[in-house]
Formats: sequence, structure tokens, C-alpha cells
Amino acid sequence: MNKVDAKNEVAAAVQLALAANLTLQHLEITDDSSKHTKHKHFNESKKYFTIKITALEFVDKSLLECHRMIYLYLDDLMASSIHALSIKIIK
Repeated sequence: MNKVDAKNEVAAAVQLALAANLTLQHLEITDDSSKHTKHKHFNESKKYFTIKITALEFVDKSLLECHRMIYLYLDDLMASSIHALSIKIIK
């Protein structure tokens, strides 16, 4: 099951990047940006996301290895469009 807001271009780009590199079994992407609007350094051009994810490639991998894989695949988006990413690996 994949749950992504198709109207959110950055969320759609996250889904595409992860799907291109992982065999996704479950992906939920939540845009948490609205919860951070009062932060001192809030920049509305950069998003705050929570992702819940399961992928075949995560079998027999530590949580750290899974996180490293995700950050590798989202490297360009982290530099340009994402301010913060909360990752929840579902095993």
C-alpha cells in the first residue's frame, strides 16, 4: 500500500526516487510542514516529511543501514527540497 499526496510535487518525487531504487511493500509519506511554520528558521520552500516504509531490501539490514539507503536515494531532494525527514522502518 502506498499513500502519497499526488498534489504534493516533492512527496511525489520522494515516492519516485524510492520506488526507482527499492522494492516497496509499503510507503506512506506525510507532509508535516504545517506543524513547523512558527519555527525560527522555517522556509516554506523546503518540506518536512514523515515516511513509513517497508521494502524487500530492508530484510536482514539494521535500521541504520535502512536509513542510509533512504538518504542515499533522496540525496538530491534533501539538498534542494526537504528540510527534515522522519523515517519509520516497518519490519
